[in-house]
Amino acid sequence: AAFRLPLWTRANFSEVLQWARRFDLISVAADTKAEKSYLEIDWSKPRLLVFGSEAHGLSAIDAAEIDENLKIPMENAVESLNLAVSCGVILFEAKRQINGKRKTKNNFL
Repeated sequence: AAFRLPLWTRANFSEVLQWARRFDLISVAADTKAEKSYLEIDWSKPRLLVFGSEAHGLSAIDAAEIDENLKIPMENAVESLNLAVSCGVILFEAKRQINGKRKTKNNFL
């Protein structure tokens, strides 16, 4: 995936969001306190998917700039998922939706 997906690391967060907005991308962040499930997001629309650090998530300042927040619903006995697993779960759903809505050779995912 690292060879097919545009990834930004160690970038200024505000600059990344400004870039995304120039291309009409909706910023979506994973947040354990979010109300909306990742299954409720329409992944066929262009989005910037944001994850904070595994230990602390996004800072309050960065989180305030996000357009939408999402969570991965879990059973009460499960405290959390690690960052890599969370990314995989959400990207799988995005790919599933995109494949269902667009049947072209050049899908982004």
